[in-house]
Amino acid sequence: PAVTSVMPSRGPMSGGTLISISGTSLAKGLLCTFGTSPPSSSEVVSSSLLLCHSPPVSAVSVVSLSVHDAVHLVPSSLLFSYYPDITALSAHPSRGPAGGVTIVTIS
Repeated sequence: PAVTSVMPSRGPMSGGTLISISGTSLAKGLLCTFGTSPPSSSEVVSSSLLLCHSPPVSAVSVVSLSVHDAVHLVPSSLLFSYYPDITALSAHPSRGPAGGVTIVTIS
């Protein structure tokens, strides 16, 4: 197997971002590892698409993203960047018409 790209290539520190990894000859049994975190579960959608979720981390960082089975590591130079979690403190106005078109400011 070979991996060629990751989308998206970044997500929040809280984890849970659904990652699509494109490649060739991808098969069941592959796992995704983000840096030194334990391997995360994955789903092989097709021989060219693998899905996995990013694990949480404790700091903003850029980590290597590796794909492997129980024995073999698939060579790649994929990276995944973690950014601080975004927290909305308020939204104004707090309501609007059912038909929409209200401009909302989030801070």
